[in-house]
Amino acid sequence: MKKNIISVLIVLLVVIALPSCKKLEESYTSGTEQMTADQLFDQGKYEEAIKEYQKAIDTDADGVLHLKLARAYEKIGKIELALENYKIAKEISDFLTNDANNKIEELEKIKEIQN
Repeated sequence: MKKNIISVLIVLLVVIALPSCKKLEESYTSGTEQMTADQLFDQGKYEEAIKEYQKAIDTDADGVLHLKLARAYEKIGKIELALENYKIAKEISDFLTNDANNKIEELEKIKEIQN
Protein backbone atom coordinates (compact mmCIF):
# COMPACT_ATOMS: atom_id res chain seq x y z
CA MET A 1 0.00 0.00 0.00
CA LYS A 2 2.77 2.41 0.97
CA LYS A 3 4.63 1.64 -2.29
CA ASN A 4 1.49 2.40 -4.31
CA ILE A 5 1.07 5.78 -2.64
CA ILE A 6 4.73 6.64 -3.27
CA SER A 7 4.40 5.56 -6.91
CA VAL A 8 1.32 7.72 -7.38
CA LEU A 9 3.09 10.70 -5.79
CA ILE A 10 6.10 10.25 -8.04
CA VAL A 11 3.88 10.12 -11.14
CA LEU A 12 2.06 13.26 -10.00
CA LEU A 13 5.33 15.09 -9.41
CA VAL A 14 6.57 14.18 -12.89
CA VAL A 15 3.31 15.26 -14.52
CA ILE A 16 3.38 18.57 -12.64
CA ALA A 17 7.08 19.22 -13.32
CA LEU A 18 7.11 18.53 -17.07
CA PRO A 19 5.46 21.80 -18.18
CA SER A 20 7.89 23.74 -15.99
CA CYS A 21 10.85 21.97 -17.58
CA LYS A 22 9.57 22.86 -21.06
CA LYS A 23 9.22 26.53 -20.04
CA LEU A 24 12.76 26.52 -18.62
CA GLU A 25 14.07 25.05 -21.87
CA GLU A 26 12.25 27.72 -23.92
CA SER A 27 13.56 30.44 -21.62
CA TYR A 28 17.13 29.14 -21.97
CA THR A 29 16.82 28.96 -25.75
CA SER A 30 15.40 32.48 -25.89
CA GLY A 31 18.19 33.74 -23.63
CA THR A 32 20.87 32.13 -25.79
CA GLU A 33 19.40 33.66 -28.94
CA GLN A 34 19.17 37.04 -27.24
CA MET A 35 22.82 36.89 -26.20
CA THR A 36 23.81 36.02 -29.77
CA ALA A 37 21.64 38.85 -31.10
CA ASP A 38 23.13 41.32 -28.60
CA GLN A 39 26.65 40.35 -29.70
CA LEU A 40 25.74 40.75 -33.37
CA PHE A 41 24.12 44.12 -32.65
CA ASP A 42 27.27 45.29 -30.81
CA GLN A 43 29.33 44.24 -33.84
CA GLY A 44 27.11 46.31 -36.13
CA LYS A 45 25.63 43.20 -37.78
CA TYR A 46 22.10 44.50 -37.46
CA GLU A 47 20.37 42.29 -40.04
CA GLU A 48 21.81 39.15 -38.44
CA ALA A 49 20.85 40.47 -35.01
CA ILE A 50 17.29 41.01 -36.25
CA LYS A 51 17.04 37.34 -37.23
CA GLU A 52 18.24 36.23 -33.79
CA TYR A 53 15.95 38.65 -31.93
CA GLN A 54 13.05 37.34 -34.01
CA LYS A 55 13.91 33.74 -33.11
CA ALA A 56 14.04 34.70 -29.44
CA ILE A 57 10.67 36.47 -29.73
CA ASP A 58 9.15 33.43 -31.43
CA THR A 59 10.27 31.34 -28.44
CA ASP A 60 9.46 33.75 -25.63
CA ALA A 61 8.12 37.17 -26.60
CA ASP A 62 8.80 39.93 -24.12
CA GLY A 63 8.99 43.69 -24.21
CA VAL A 64 12.76 43.93 -23.91
CA LEU A 65 13.24 41.72 -26.96
CA HIS A 66 10.84 43.88 -28.98
CA LEU A 67 12.68 46.99 -27.80
CA LYS A 68 16.00 45.54 -28.95
CA LEU A 69 14.48 44.39 -32.23
CA ALA A 70 13.13 47.91 -32.76
CA ARG A 71 16.61 49.38 -32.16
CA ALA A 72 18.09 47.02 -34.76
CA TYR A 73 15.42 47.94 -37.32
CA GLU A 74 16.07 51.59 -36.58
CA LYS A 75 19.80 51.12 -37.24
CA ILE A 76 19.11 49.83 -40.75
CA GLY A 77 16.56 52.54 -41.47
CA LYS A 78 13.40 50.41 -41.31
CA ILE A 79 11.41 53.03 -39.43
CA GLU A 80 7.98 51.37 -39.80
CA LEU A 81 9.21 48.06 -38.38
CA ALA A 82 11.04 49.89 -35.61
CA LEU A 83 7.87 51.81 -34.71
CA GLU A 84 5.80 48.63 -34.74
CA ASN A 85 8.19 46.91 -32.32
CA TYR A 86 8.49 49.92 -30.00
CA LYS A 87 4.69 49.91 -29.78
CA ILE A 88 4.62 46.19 -29.01
CA ALA A 89 7.32 46.65 -26.34
CA LYS A 90 5.20 49.36 -24.73
CA GLU A 91 2.09 47.17 -24.75
CA ILE A 92 3.83 44.12 -23.30
CA SER A 93 5.95 45.77 -20.61
CA ASP A 94 4.73 48.68 -18.52
CA PHE A 95 8.25 49.50 -17.35
CA LEU A 96 9.28 50.21 -20.97
CA THR A 97 6.53 52.74 -21.60
CA ASN A 98 8.68 55.86 -21.21
CA ASP A 99 11.58 54.56 -23.32
CA ALA A 100 9.23 53.27 -26.01
CA ASN A 101 7.15 56.47 -26.05
CA ASN A 102 10.27 58.60 -26.46
CA LYS A 103 11.47 56.50 -29.38
CA ILE A 104 8.01 56.41 -30.96
CA GLU A 105 7.80 60.22 -30.86
CA GLU A 106 11.31 60.56 -32.27
CA LEU A 107 10.69 58.12 -35.13
CA GLU A 108 7.32 59.62 -36.00
CA LYS A 109 9.03 63.02 -36.37
CA ILE A 110 11.68 61.45 -38.60
CA LYS A 111 8.95 59.78 -40.64
CA GLU A 112 7.15 63.11 -40.98
CA ILE A 113 10.32 64.81 -42.25
CA GLN A 114 10.96 62.01 -44.75
CA ASN A 115 7.47 62.33 -46.23
